[in-house]
Amino acid sequence: MKIVAMVMLIFLSGIHAFAGDGVPVFTDNDLEKYKKSSDGAITHEKKAPTMVNVKDIQYAEQQKEPKNEFSDSDRKEIESQLRQIWTAMSAKLVSGDIEGALDYFVDGVKDRYRKTFKDMSESKLKAVFSNVSDFKLGVLYDRKAECGAIRIEGGKRYSYPVSFVRQDNGGWKIYGF
Repeated sequence: MKIVAMVMLIFLSGIHAFAGDGVPVFTDNDLEKYKKSSDGAITHEKKAPTMVNVKDIQYAEQQKEPKNEFSDSDRKEIESQLRQIWTAMSAKLVSGDIEGALDYFVDGVKDRYRKTFKDMSESKLKAVFSNVSDFKLGVLYDRKAECGAIRIEGGKRYSYPVSFVRQDNGGWKIYGF
């Protein structure tokens, strides 16, 4: 139970809210609520990263500057592709198919997300992944895209960051969220 709570703490620590002008604003209200309700006995162990072929991850980490070379139609097409990937991955998780959902992730992060998803209850997976009301492309790099999975919680819009990496074959995979 403590591991699940820590995973959710990490998951929730990346929450963004949208101000009235549509600009994402970081909010730590949920994190503060968690800290206040925590018994303080939660611990974690930092482990060295697993050594794998991380070509996709290297591409993601090398992308520092957004590309302004994409036309509006290119951005809309890429956003549509990424939304389809997110929707398909979410549908797999909501139906309980964790391994099917992991097909949408880059190889270097699959083990981490497999553990995260398996540590979450079926009802928590459904609650987290079935209530996304919108999906927006934010920053687009050459081989990396930063998006927001948007949910309405307590009458406010929150955007949960999602990163994608474009692979050598031109397809996109989820790098992290």
